[in-house]
Amino acid sequence: MQTNKQKHIEDLLERFFDGQTSNAEEQELYAFFNSPGVPEALQSYQSVFAYFETGIKEEFSGQTDEAGRTSLKSSGKFWLWIGTGVAVSLLFFLVYSLGFDRPASFNPYEGSYIVRNGVRITDMKEILPELEYSLREVKLQQEEAEQIARQVNRKEKLLRDREINATNPYLKILKENPNKYFRQEMKWILYNE
Repeated sequence: MQTNKQKHIEDLLERFFDGQTSNAEEQELYAFFNSPGVPEALQSYQSVFAYFETGIKEEFSGQTDEAGRTSLKSSGKFWLWIGTGVAVSLLFFLVYSLGFDRPASFNPYEGSYIVRNGVRITDMKEILPELEYSLREVKLQQEEAEQIARQVNRKEKLLRDREINATNPYLKILKENPNKYFRQEMKWILYNE
């Protein structure tokens, strides 16, 4: 003969295995199956609920995936791997930045010398001022040459314009015509021949 309590537990079991119980109802089932007075008809479920109560908690402490490997996140090994990766990265960085020989600072005058009164002088302290003076002189001469080239270009353009003005009878028409498009076309014809 079934008691009301046993009937209630059987209803809860049916709903539990269908996935329709609330947390409070599941706690009621756990408490019932962990108590000493479980009816003989329901004792087969007692081991299942004992597993749900204790076995799952043990599983989560060493969670495994489908291949049987222990999960890194659940066992704390995850942070160990992260720390190891950071340490290895830092080690590689230090070896790379400190371990390789860097070339000494570049000196563009290294190997330079001057000859003064037939004597070859290689002492950098002595020849450096003369080298810098020579570089300044070269830069000044280069600037003067560029300035002369600009003046020559301006004068050539001026001569070309004067030559066009003197030899071209259409220039007067170009200057006197008020039509903007006509003037543009004539300029192109006159100056691009």
